[in-house]
Amino acid sequence: MELEYERMKEFVPSNTKSMNSACNSEIKECKHEILRKQRHLILLHLYNNDYYPHFFPSNKEEFYDYINQDADNNPDEITPETKSYLSQIYDHLLNNPADLVTLTNSASHVFDSSNLAAFYYSTIPSIYGYFSSYEHIAFGYRFYCQLLQKVQHRIFLEAVVPFFRNATTYRYIESVSESIIDLFCRDVQLLKTETNNRFFEGIADNLHDIIVKYLQLLPKTHLNLLILMFNNKYSRHDIYEFFVSQFLQPEVTDYLKSSAFSTHNKLFNSICEYLLTTADKNDFEELLMSNSLIDIPSMFGDFGQKHIDLIVTPLDGSLLSTLIRSTGACSKTLEAIGNNGPMVMQGYQTLFVRVIPTIPIHPVSSIGGKIFFDQERMETCHASINRFDYLIKFLSPKYDENYPESFLEDKELDTSSLCLDCRHKLGQGEKPEHCDTCGGLQKHTLTFKEYTIEKRYDDMYELSEAFENFIERKLSFDILKKFKSDVDRAHSNSLALHAENLIDNYLADSEQSEIVKSSHLYLKQFKLLDNQKDDMIFFAARAESLMSTVSASRVKTDLTEFEAKFSEVVAMSSIKMPTPFVKNENQSRKLFFNKRFVEIAGLLNLVTIQPFTKRFFHISKCLRYLDELKHISGAEKSLIPNALRICVDPGVVSTILKCIAMLMKKNNFVALLPKETAELWYEMENEIVNIASTDEETLLMWTRLVDALVNAF
Repeated sequence: MELEYERMKEFVPSNTKSMNSACNSEIKECKHEILRKQRHLILLHLYNNDYYPHFFPSNKEEFYDYINQDADNNPDEITPETKSYLSQIYDHLLNNPADLVTLTNSASHVFDSSNLAAFYYSTIPSIYGYFSSYEHIAFGYRFYCQLLQKVQHRIFLEAVVPFFRNATTYRYIESVSESIIDLFCRDVQLLKTETNNRFFEGIADNLHDIIVKYLQLLPKTHLNLLILMFNNKYSRHDIYEFFVSQFLQPEVTDYLKSSAFSTHNKLFNSICEYLLTTADKNDFEELLMSNSLIDIPSMFGDFGQKHIDLIVTPLDGSLLSTLIRSTGACSKTLEAIGNNGPMVMQGYQTLFVRVIPTIPIHPVSSIGGKIFFDQERMETCHASINRFDYLIKFLSPKYDENYPESFLEDKELDTSSLCLDCRHKLGQGEKPEHCDTCGGLQKHTLTFKEYTIEKRYDDMYELSEAFENFIERKLSFDILKKFKSDVDRAHSNSLALHAENLIDNYLADSEQSEIVKSSHLYLKQFKLLDNQKDDMIFFAARAESLMSTVSASRVKTDLTEFEAKFSEVVAMSSIKMPTPFVKNENQSRKLFFNKRFVEIAGLLNLVTIQPFTKRFFHISKCLRYLDELKHISGAEKSLIPNALRICVDPGVVSTILKCIAMLMKKNNFVALLPKETAELWYEMENEIVNIASTDEETLLMWTRLVDALVNAF
């Protein structure tokens, strides 16, 4: 036992309990953040929806602030009665999807288009945790399966859209979008090419192949719904149109808008429209035969929890109450709950409620069994010997020759291990030294050392179980965090697009004098714009807006002349590739370095096909790639001059000039940048000045243009 205790002690951290506590706090925060971000992702679709809810702010600048209300900030705004009603109604509907099917079928008759959109995108998803985990999706899938079989096709196809348009499908959208970018977005000349049916036919076939290729990145529940639609007499065209028009097209469009290829959106939408005309000709069965490789992680079962968390609002509760009162086909229980609900429209503050499903929640990816300490627990003393327990508190767990032998061998009886007959004899004053049943006093008399080792072993065994539990929870948490990274990427892209919409609207409605004096501090009126990237986007959009005031001036002509002059100078320069790219004993490394360099230079050529608001970020990415390649290759100098030399688009250098003059010369903007990014821009400016310095006229043009743009704004 002592050896086993020492073995466990070597591997079990003494702070296991505090590690478990810290891990539990992180898990809770991660869960809530996924729930909040999934909710934002689905609700943000309402911003550009044709049926913007009439009870949302009429001023759309307040939209994000409105959907982001937290009841914890104003707990008194939600009464105990409302909280009780929300808990009851959500508990009932989660466990009784048939009642929600009845309400959904009635909603299209009871609600106008505005309220119906809110019901589809806010209320129904809130019942299923905005599809934030395996458990939420499983219950949501059960509802949508029943809905599909009970209501008209039109109702189902409208109601199911939010189930697809969220982070659970983001890996699919991401992969499809990147393949579309590779297919036709990187071809700069394509935007200038006259398109015809022959062109669309070729591209549409490729797009269909891409759509099918990555279907394995959709969750199985979503693929099963497509199959179920087909089995329930939905036409090929209806299913294909839903998948492309209601799901794929808007999601990929948003992805392209947030990428370097937003100018290709019009072309992509035209390709989608052509693709839909050929829906009946495509190999439709491929949509129904894919096997999913995606597992949305558990949020509850894998962590030993029997409940699920939901994020709800009183407003959603009032929509449900209105529906229940207007629908005569509800169950008695639901009617009783609904009649206690609010009669008027409520607020939109969020709060978390806990629901215990009637269907038991089981672990999804649990390891099962122990990892490290799988030995059976050794039998130890069950009774507490008070005198020994008191001494243990003051002693080190290490026992050796430093303690007197008489002290360690002090004996006491473990009465808990004696049989009833021996205990009775002991109570009568007898001393049963030997017993055929339990062994008697001789067997169950413990020394202080033996007792202490057993107690330490018991404590360590319990700690080892806590450590095993921690390891299993940590593994489940790591899986959950991987999904959270998908949610984070989807959420970041969605918010960036929303921020751009706000900025564009603000700049379009503002006087020129207001735009000139605006700084990032001015944007505090937008509650959404509370991070650095959004402020940076504002500066870039502001610069683009201000450039229009000089477009007809001498500056535009001078920029064109500078582009031509700089192209001549850089072509005549003696810029050479660094040694690792030219002389390298390892030919594979040499080929890799040059291939990667050409790829980065090619990215730089794509700058001018983008809106100005995205150009700074795209150039920054290219600079980062060049810097990484420099360090990997061991190049002795910067690769920026080499990239500029092979850049075929003369507009790149004038874009760089504008960014330097209108952004990098502004202290408020530079303060938003990571230090590394600012240093790369300063390095590029120095390299351009060095190249321009070989021709006095070119250098003078550069200096004059930078000064003119700096002084103009």
